Amino acid sequence: MNQYKTNFIEMMNNWINHIKAHYIQYIIYSIVALVLATISHSYVLYRVLTGETLQEKIIFTGPNDGLEQMLPIQLFLYEKFSNGHFFYATDFGLGGDFYTDLGYYYSTSIVFLFNVIVVKILHLLSIVDPTELNFWVYNAYFISIVKSAAAILVTYKLARYIHINRFASFLGGFLFVCSPIYFRFTVFWSFFSDVFIWLPLLILGIEKLCREKKPTILIIAVAISFINNFYFAYYQTLIGAIYFLFRFIYIYKEDSLNRIQKFIYSFISIIIGVAISCVAFFHSARGFLGNEREEYKEEMPLFSPFDENANIFYDNYLVVVLFIAIQAIFTFKLYKNYYFRLFASFTIVLMLLSIIPWTDKVFNGFSAPQKRWHYILTFTSSMLIGYYVTLFKSINLKTYLMTLVPPIILLSLSKVFYSMSHPDRNIVWLYVVPVIMVIGALIIIIRNKDQYGISPWPNYLTKIYIVFIAILTLMTSAVHTNYQIFHPGITDRGHLYYLDTNQYNSELQQHYVDQVSNLMRDEDRLDWRVDEQDNTPMYQNFKGFSLYSSIFDGHIIDFYYNDLKINLKHESISRYSRLQSRANLHALFGVNYVMRRANEGEVPYGFKEILGDDKYKVYENTNKMPFVRVTDKIYNEDQLKTPIDREHAMIQGIVSNELKSNSQIDPAKNLLTKLNPQISNGQQNADGTIQIHAGSGGYTIPVPKDIQSKYKDLYVELKVELIEPISRYQINVNGYSNDRLFQTSKYRTHQDNLMYRIPMQENILIGLSPGKYNVELQGVYGEDYKALTEFKDDIQYTYKDSIDHQEITIDNHNGGYAVFPLAYRDGMNVKVDGKSVEPHRVNYLMTAVKVDENSKKIEISFKPPYFYLTLLISFIGIVASILFILWMRINKNKIAKRTLNKEDELNNG
Repeated sequence: MNQYKTNFIEMMNNWINHIKAHYIQYIIYSIVALVLATISHSYVLYRVLTGETLQEKIIFTGPNDGLEQMLPIQLFLYEKFSNGHFFYATDFGLGGDFYTDLGYYYSTSIVFLFNVIVVKILHLLSIVDPTELNFWVYNAYFISIVKSAAAILVTYKLARYIHINRFASFLGGFLFVCSPIYFRFTVFWSFFSDVFIWLPLLILGIEKLCREKKPTILIIAVAISFINNFYFAYYQTLIGAIYFLFRFIYIYKEDSLNRIQKFIYSFISIIIGVAISCVAFFHSARGFLGNEREEYKEEMPLFSPFDENANIFYDNYLVVVLFIAIQAIFTFKLYKNYYFRLFASFTIVLMLLSIIPWTDKVFNGFSAPQKRWHYILTFTSSMLIGYYVTLFKSINLKTYLMTLVPPIILLSLSKVFYSMSHPDRNIVWLYVVPVIMVIGALIIIIRNKDQYGISPWPNYLTKIYIVFIAILTLMTSAVHTNYQIFHPGITDRGHLYYLDTNQYNSELQQHYVDQVSNLMRDEDRLDWRVDEQDNTPMYQNFKGFSLYSSIFDGHIIDFYYNDLKINLKHESISRYSRLQSRANLHALFGVNYVMRRANEGEVPYGFKEILGDDKYKVYENTNKMPFVRVTDKIYNEDQLKTPIDREHAMIQGIVSNELKSNSQIDPAKNLLTKLNPQISNGQQNADGTIQIHAGSGGYTIPVPKDIQSKYKDLYVELKVELIEPISRYQINVNGYSNDRLFQTSKYRTHQDNLMYRIPMQENILIGLSPGKYNVELQGVYGEDYKALTEFKDDIQYTYKDSIDHQEITIDNHNGGYAVFPLAYRDGMNVKVDGKSVEPHRVNYLMTAVKVDENSKKIEISFKPPYFYLTLLISFIGIVASILFILWMRINKNKIAKRTLNKEDELNNG
């Protein structure tokens, strides 16, 4: 008995010691990864820490998408999530499902959710204040370093698993996360670089399944990839499928699965992983599919011109493949190693694909070409270099010297041609290249001189070799960041001082916003943004009307571009803002306050100044409409031919194609027949196009006195297409400047039918930039605002906006349809006096419900469609993963046991 007790104690001690050793090793490796990650950020840390003035302290966030989208959205989501608000928000632009629409960004990002939890704990402990935008500027450094450390650890684990030595494994991880593309991703779109963790995890999962019959990591990698970001899940799917195809065709000697088993078990693992992700992936993908964009129709060449932007070996704007990868590719004797051959093949193919624009289109879902897949090339070349260093001892001097020739020629030619166009740029990492080449040669020479008793030196030199390769990639990344990211135009705004200026977020702006917020009711909105910062409401904390997001509900796009033809000052497929100062729309959507720079103008009819100074002015609507109206008038969408008719119909009733119409509108008269347009500083060509000469020109249209006296505003509808040159251009109508993108831009709306609201003047002046145009004057309509000013509704109501929930009480009405300017989304649940009723999309974007004369209380809640079903599928996926993993483990143990039994029988026989 004592012997059993002693054996048990000894076994437990061994197990505890093993756990301790493993735990200590894991801690050590984590510290090493964290140190390496911090070193990789040394240049961006240097730029923010060493600046003597706030203007010289360059931040780790780009001034365009970074400051305009990433930081405001992170702040917005943190405040929502930390307060238990997960789905519908009325202050998300026009209002909508931010969980679905921001799935492209952070709403389902595991990295961001981890960040939220940590920040919330620190917030509760009063260590940080995440309600301030500046906090998220500094947070970008913290989360990026942690993210890099995680990517290094996962890459290290993969590298060790495929037999790369310890130091070279850390080198491979460092090369991957210290690459130029990592910093480009993180500076401009920080959620992009999450994929640097998930890519090596996916490859490790495939390897574990093929070699050990262990599907756990593959299931986790698939689930996380599809949860974290549906967009990069597509990239992961492509590269995972190609990698698996290689592993499927070419069997590795340590594989424990045959081809059929590989296919079956990987298919099951992927299905389970996707099922687990369903509660996030389904809704993110649904948001993407609900976003309307024009198909990219521009012709693409078969090959990109091999200019400085296509040279991926020197100072490319996106990625730099280190010269050692080229050496490795030309070291043909190493191709006998399975994994070296694998990563060399991938690197060669990806380098060739980098000059084919169609590759960019395929990786972007066959949409407009985008060069976002190059992180895969960085990964394969980093792993290739890791393998090259591991196998370096098997290379002879002749082979080594021969492999130096291609990179020397390539870098020499690159320097010559690059210096011709950029003589001021000093690519300092070039000076490290010959040092690494010499160290490599010394290692081989000394290794072959064992008779002199200095054999330990190759090991020391190999470590020095690894260190210099790390220094090379650190310098490469720093040079790239300096010239390609922190260049003038970026650094002009991407600094700490800019954050508190009147171009972004000044104290005076916030002062006026706070004053207006005190005047606003729950249902009111404020029309204000700082210049082109469409996400101003997110960080100045008010219910606004603008949004800058790559993905939002397609009905909003239809509303702006097709239904109401609201003309945005700056053409973009990713933004909407303001209502072109159209008084009817302001009243309908409860945008009852307007804030403008004092010299800006563009104030809607009927708004009076209530606050202001010589810098900013605030106006209040004198023609407010109630937040909720009850009407029995229904207008058919198809019968309303002009935007002004649609505005009037929405004021007098509701517009719908779903409900049976019972009313008609008096159509607005097209006044164009009474006007006489004249071309100024230009001429009409024989083919009907017009040519605008240097300077600017366009049309002058005198407005007769009787029209001036009858209407307050004019709505001018025209179609403008620039034929040549290929450039940005401007349409200026009576001071309203409309900036249009060049014809081949990926971000064009392709909406050339435009409408302009003009306060009444003696002349309509249409100015165009120089060029050749197709111009079609389609209509001029007068607005006297009688529909708005004569509107009467004695309804009594209250409105309360709560978390994922709105409550409305109504009284003194005759029944019909209660309509309110809450942006309709599928998934809305409405109760009238406790009974569920069907909500309807009306007025293009609004929500309406059927009520009778006795109806009092309306309750509105929201869950994304099929949310509980997707939650159930995710739960089933988790259970299925546990069962599948256990089954694989039991099956594996049974096979191992049978094998041992057969061996025992043979030995005993």
